Amino acid sequence: PEKPPMFCMLLRKYLSQARLKKIQQIKSERIVELRFETIDEEYSLVIELFANGNIILVKDFDNDSFKSDFFDLFKKINWLEK
Repeated sequence: PEKPPMFCMLLRKYLSQARLKKIQQIKSERIVELRFETIDEEYSLVIELFANGNIILVKDFDNDSFKSDFFDLFKKINWLEK
C-alpha cells in the first residue's frame, strides 16, 4: 500500500529498537506471546492463532492474570447490539 496500516506504524514506533526476549504459549491455548525489550520498557505482541484471531500490542503483560497496559490491536471488531 501507499501508506502502511496504522498498526504497522505503531509496531515500528514501539518495537523498532527492541530485541526479542521470549516466545511462549499462553497456558494450553492457541495464543502466543512474543516479548520484546527496549532500553527502558517491555512490550508484548499477543497473537491469537485461530481463524478470526487477532494481534494485540501490550505493555507489561502478565500472562497469569491477563492484565496489562493496552496499546492497540490489528483488527478492530464492532459489536452491534440487537
